[in-house]
Amino acid sequence: MNIYDIARKAGVSIATVSRVINDSAHVREATRQKVLSVIADANYTPNAFARNLSARSSRTVGVLCTDIYDNMYYTRAIAVLEQKLHQYGLDVLLWCTGRDLEDKKKAVNMLLSRKVDGLVLVGSDFTEQKDHSHIARAAANVPVMIINSLLELPGTYCLLCDEQAAEHGVVRALYRDGYRNIAFVYANEARSTQLKRAGYKRGIASCGLEVNPSWVLKAPNDIYRGATVIRKMLEAMPRPCAVVASGDLLACAALKAAAALGLRVPEDVAVVGCNNSLLCTCATPSLTSIDNMADGLCTRAIDMMQQLFGGEQCPQVVTLPARLVVRESYRPAHTK
Repeated sequence: MNIYDIARKAGVSIATVSRVINDSAHVREATRQKVLSVIADANYTPNAFARNLSARSSRTVGVLCTDIYDNMYYTRAIAVLEQKLHQYGLDVLLWCTGRDLEDKKKAVNMLLSRKVDGLVLVGSDFTEQKDHSHIARAAANVPVMIINSLLELPGTYCLLCDEQAAEHGVVRALYRDGYRNIAFVYANEARSTQLKRAGYKRGIASCGLEVNPSWVLKAPNDIYRGATVIRKMLEAMPRPCAVVASGDLLACAALKAAAALGLRVPEDVAVVGCNNSLLCTCATPSLTSIDNMADGLCTRAIDMMQQLFGGEQCPQVVTLPARLVVRESYRPAHTK
């Protein structure tokens, strides 16, 4: 039973239940006793978020990401979060923090000072090497939902996609279809990227192959500069016959590099991206990509936040499986 059930059974508003829970003086004694009786019968114990919500509610949730300029995953996630929050009658304060830790701390503190009811952190850039004190402080006051990253602190709720398993599966599928020289290209050292790279390496090992260091390539997250770097890899012999990219933008850079060398995709080189973004259908050929479930993670996060507001308990870690969306740049044998 949650705060909504208590209000319905007692025949009062949610605000009245909150006032009783918070021991407000602005409740008639008869009403207070009715609500307390329902709470006692239900053995209901309100959590800290529900207990404090009515006193400080701004009906606003803070959403933080590092940068939406060149990250279509973040752009998509924020669009879904905003839509879902509005469905619950909640407003949104968006803050693009950049990657500097002090700027992230400032953003969290500023949003808390504006009395937001919750925070959503989008992406693995908020998993720091050492200092998470600002997130711990926020989570002591409001629910903190973390999209596609793991940070196990009290009051944080992490929603993840199993990208490591997805990358492992892609490598296995490529190997099954006769691809042996499989490269992995990435743009940064974010936790999400590290998991993808680990999945790639695990896939290579499980196929009885050895990782070629020159085929694990860091490239600029830019279609032109990235294509220049990837082209050099594709020119070298032996040449990779498949490129698995940590994101769709780099995968498009691989398509551009292949075209510049006159390589046919996927006959000469297969290309697989990650994020299943709009770029996939804009590319020529269209891009096969791992859907890391941004829509599902963000929708689930806001549903869980609403449950927490209502006094319900939620799991601290939720993991969704990824899925491979097959298009022209690579078609596994069973889909041909």
